[in-house]
Amino acid sequence: MPDWPLSRKPSHRAANWQQFKQLSGLHFSVQARSLSAVSIGALLQQNIFTVMRAKTNYPLILLVDDDNSVRRVCRIVLERAGFSVLEADSGHSAQTVWNAHAHAIDMLVTDFEMPGMTGMQLSALLRNAKPDLKVLVISGFIREIIPDSIAFLPKPFSPVDLTDAVYRCIAT
Repeated sequence: MPDWPLSRKPSHRAANWQQFKQLSGLHFSVQARSLSAVSIGALLQQNIFTVMRAKTNYPLILLVDDDNSVRRVCRIVLERAGFSVLEADSGHSAQTVWNAHAHAIDMLVTDFEMPGMTGMQLSALLRNAKPDLKVLVISGFIREIIPDSIAFLPKPFSPVDLTDAVYRCIAT
């Protein structure tokens, strides 16, 4: 089992933020808790996501779902579990994010059914470029549609179910 902390105590976040500042040698006025409120575009331009991922050793997840509410809740759950998350609302926008950050993305969490490109098509495309990419498909469809080589989480799911599925997928 990965040794990433599951604790959500404020002291845990403060310790991680202090550790990040010490290891990186950088000084920021942004706290980790408010990171999601900062412009993602500005962070990407400054490569802060890549630096934070390297210094904290938390996997960077590309989260893809065409449903804004599902994507938002999943992002919040994963960030509270300590993961860094990049978002996309379709397979095509995921490719754009991927092209900018393929070297840093460790895992794809994607909906199965999306307009334009399914989650399975997206995962095949990204795994061609990075064969060791971990993939978790979330869907209301039955498991038989998803190959055994792909981790699957049926909708609806709880925050604990999502976090556990991500940890299990990363550990394999």
